[in-house]
Amino acid sequence: MPSVTQYNFSLQEITEVLIKQQGLNEGIWSASFNLNVGVGLMGPQPGEVFPSAMVQIMGVALSKVDPNQKPLPPGAVDAATFNPPS
Repeated sequence: MPSVTQYNFSLQEITEVLIKQQGLNEGIWSASFNLNVGVGLMGPQPGEVFPSAMVQIMGVALSKVDPNQKPLPPGAVDAATFNPPS
């Protein structure tokens, strides 16, 4: 049996892990990524320079969502359902 070399997570699964990590058990929460975008002229050789963009992932945010917002953001999780108080 081959060994696993990669795990993939949905945005909802990331949100669920962060909800548990923070001990949240009320409210609707959504995860998002903080990005930094740089633009300029880039290329491997001086004759191959083109307008380009570079995106850096700076971090992950967990934001409380207004429950009246329709539609809810993709991957939004109700903490009371997913991580009820013990």
